[in-house]
Amino acid sequence: MILYKIHTMRILYKFLACFLFTGLLFVSCNEQNDVQNPDQTGEITFVSAVSKHATRLNQDGGQWMAGDQIGIYMTASGQTAAIHYSNIPYTAESSAQATVFKPEATTICYPEEESPADFIAYYPYTAQVADWIYPIDLTDQSASLVAHDLMYATADNDGNGFTSESISLGFTHQLSKLILNLVDEQGDALVPDPDGVTIREMNTTARFDLSTGTLSDAATTADITPYQHGNSSEAILLPCSIGAEHQVIIRVDGHPYLWEMSKNYSGLEMKAGYSYTFKLTVRTSESEIEAVLVDYDGSSITPWGDGGADNKEEVPVEDIEIPADYEIITLPSGGSIYSGLASATAPKVAIVLAEGGSYAENSTFSIPASVTSLMIVGEGGTSAPSVYFGGSMVATEDMDLIHIYNLDLNGPGTGSGYFMNQASLVNIGQVVIERCAIHDIRGVVRLQTAASTIRSYQITNSIIYQIGNYNLLTIDAGSVYEIELSQSTFYNLEGRGVYANNPTDASTVTIDQCTFNQGPFYAIAQFKDAVGGSITFTNNIVGLPYDTTRGVSVWSNATTTSASGNYYVSDTSWQSTAVGENCGYTAAQLFADPDNGDFTQSRLTAGDPRWYSSQKSQ
Repeated sequence: MILYKIHTMRILYKFLACFLFTGLLFVSCNEQNDVQNPDQTGEITFVSAVSKHATRLNQDGGQWMAGDQIGIYMTASGQTAAIHYSNIPYTAESSAQATVFKPEATTICYPEEESPADFIAYYPYTAQVADWIYPIDLTDQSASLVAHDLMYATADNDGNGFTSESISLGFTHQLSKLILNLVDEQGDALVPDPDGVTIREMNTTARFDLSTGTLSDAATTADITPYQHGNSSEAILLPCSIGAEHQVIIRVDGHPYLWEMSKNYSGLEMKAGYSYTFKLTVRTSESEIEAVLVDYDGSSITPWGDGGADNKEEVPVEDIEIPADYEIITLPSGGSIYSGLASATAPKVAIVLAEGGSYAENSTFSIPASVTSLMIVGEGGTSAPSVYFGGSMVATEDMDLIHIYNLDLNGPGTGSGYFMNQASLVNIGQVVIERCAIHDIRGVVRLQTAASTIRSYQITNSIIYQIGNYNLLTIDAGSVYEIELSQSTFYNLEGRGVYANNPTDASTVTIDQCTFNQGPFYAIAQFKDAVGGSITFTNNIVGLPYDTTRGVSVWSNATTTSASGNYYVSDTSWQSTAVGENCGYTAAQLFADPDNGDFTQSRLTAGDPRWYSSQKSQ
């Protein structure tokens, strides 16, 4: 047996970490646009390896915003002095977690002679870059935090350069982030006066060399006005060591309170790429502030490191066993699953993707007829590989197994893209989705042809969100006999969960230890009236509906039902009969941050186990 040990940090899915693809640049090349290097021909697609919070985010940590600009350089391989394209702006077309970027004027293309090239990118774009130097000025952040959040990415194909492939850009933070959450003596949120927070005596200017990725010349000591929202204030800082000169002044009802940061945190290193969250208790009765460094709670790009928990335990994911009779094909970041499959010589194939790697399948591709069993496995580490499906994967002939493990699988949005959209006649033994994050696609699996079958369909230990109207599983024709959803989280589902639209035979559905919120819009399991089906629904938590006017529905047209150990939040609404017990808490009271995908809770031993406080502390 060959074992691939999959190691990941504790999966904090509000960052998802969450783990997501953005930044596709579909470009065309012509002589009019190629003003810097007219001898170009090949169109380039750029891909940014992301999770839910793994790109430039809006202020509350949700998505790219329309009009966001990144700057891109293309150089000869290994030669930053040989520049093909210099500081070319590309702009986000829409506000979304995954968005297309379009060139402002010049379009980047490969050299016609196919000489290898490297790529460097950064955010936010500025025309003020000269001789590779990006100027930094952090003085006033009150209007925009992200406009100061410098990110950087390089792609050189392990020193070999690129000649024709799509380009994978993994952005990382180059500065530090400070988050101050204010509470009163009772622990309730405390909102400071407008512009009532000042961070004193920080260096505010520096130079960042894009050619080398180095920061230098930190200078200009000044006060920083952070971005303020509610009781939280956030600021981007130059990396530094906390000293006696560093202070925070907070004004509440016109009264100033002083926190000397070095009082308890002298020498604390504010590292590049790390976020530091402090809980500040303003004791008005004693005119003082008590500060405690807590786990970080900020938006991220390739997520901010936790500056407050350097000793946080890394919890390994269970090993996955790839049987000895499987041909293992290892793909580097930027490689093609389709091309890897095309090279397979055995009927059983395991495609292994690099930790944190970026992969893009922009069009629908077929599994070769010679492949009867397929595993697509993400190697372990601190981030799962990100896999973009612009179309879908299709089985050509009957298969015994399709199993994906430890992937962040995403697409262009809820209007298109599937994991599988099976229109041709096939019979598949098992489809297994395990330890995956799937999001921003129209549907996960769709079966369209009469007489097609899937014997067993399983989603386990996964988080699936922002799915369009083709659901977790849609049976437009054919049959899926056994369906199991277990120990998983589903939210923001625009359609149904499982939809037996026009099946040949009835399905048996088991849903156990799952968390649902803001969806699905229709039933979690909906069967065709004439065929029916059975559902066992146990130990789940039902949160808010996708649409409050319609409400939540667990099943529709089921011939046999069984339900036990389920709870629902007190502020949900039901389209049909409530299933389970009212837990007595609203969604906002039960879950830590449901709007941003964090369903941590300590009150119920039900739902997805990853969110139990007792589980998260082990």
